[in-house]
Amino acid sequence: MIDEVGVQAVHELAPRPHGAPTFEGRDVFAPAAAALAAGVPIESLGPRADPPSPLPESGPRVLWIDGFGNLVTNLKPPTRKLRVHNHDIVATAKTYSEARPGEPFVYVGSMGYLEVGVREARADKLLGARAGMRVETI
Repeated sequence: MIDEVGVQAVHELAPRPHGAPTFEGRDVFAPAAAALAAGVPIESLGPRADPPSPLPESGPRVLWIDGFGNLVTNLKPPTRKLRVHNHDIVATAKTYSEARPGEPFVYVGSMGYLEVGVREARADKLLGARAGMRVETI
């Protein structure tokens, strides 16, 4: 993803003292974005940091697991059927309400990448998946 947009600078943002650890978007990123939009220099938001190290490019992978246990892959549509940790995921849905409870399904996430979710459960736990794990298209 970084190669799609590039990196201008990397700064470490400090967590907010009264923020929740699972709401970085609300507690850390939104205030930082508001400060930048108001003209505050990025250097004042936190110390400079090393750029992130990319995962080795070795094919389809789970990039990360979000806070709800959904698997975010580095794949984009039109592929829709995946194998993760010896589990074939053939169900697809546009929304969680379309998916069957407890059944893994593939959907297109907000960033345009294919994701694997499970309605009313965690895909990472159900599939035994972790970030960096290989994903196969079937």
